[in-house]
Amino acid sequence: MAHAASEREPEEVAAFKLASEYTLKFHLADTAAPILFRAGRLYARALLRLYNPLEMTSFLSIVEDVTGAECHLSEGNRMSIEPCPECTGFPREYEPICHGVRDALHETLGAFGKEVERMEGTECAAVTGELVDRCEFRFELREL
Repeated sequence: MAHAASEREPEEVAAFKLASEYTLKFHLADTAAPILFRAGRLYARALLRLYNPLEMTSFLSIVEDVTGAECHLSEGNRMSIEPCPECTGFPREYEPICHGVRDALHETLGAFGKEVERMEGTECAAVTGELVDRCEFRFELREL
């Protein structure tokens, strides 16, 4: 699939991505969440191996370049991404659907030596019903 996608126009690849994610998120509903969680972890792992960044801020810059989204790590163990590459364009208005992004963040924190106790989405573009918006996550780190 990766090879086939490289031979296509970006618009065609984006259309396929939207169609396939729509099918998973809206027709498989909650059963899709574990698949998307795992996909988020694998995606973060692949980017970490490919770029081998020394610090998390430089990795977030790489993620911004790759996804076109802005990542902000802020006080109080919060991270926001705008627009969310996973749920932008999927207004659902009743539950967060950015599972892959959440687990990609979980994997990234672990790669930089931070053990996550708990992670939750505090704001989701899909829940607000916006077509393009930001998602925010709050995490608690395990005390070592």
